[in-house]
Amino acid sequence: MQNKLDKQAQLVTNHFIVYGENLALLAEIQEDGFVKVALGTKSGKVYESFEAEKSILTKQPDGYYQISFQGKKLTSLCSNPVSFHIYFEKAKIYAIKGNLENYKLKY
Repeated sequence: MQNKLDKQAQLVTNHFIVYGENLALLAEIQEDGFVKVALGTKSGKVYESFEAEKSILTKQPDGYYQISFQGKKLTSLCSNPVSFHIYFEKAKIYAIKGNLENYKLKY
């Protein structure tokens, strides 16, 4: 029987507004597993330069992984609603924290 952790999964969040460079993900990643993050819309469009291949996750002492992107500042998205597209395998995702707030729909 195959373990459910052995399959690649994708998690897409609701929209947030990002207002700073502090963005982190609490995750447990097995030695042979991975987590990648892209930023885009809920409908699947990924913003240019915020593709999963350009994400950098740096482990912090508190167990969170700081999220950054090669050559791009998160604040360049401050006027756009942002959904997290989290791709992972052999990992468990628990929380997201940072300089963000829930995007409130007007209608």
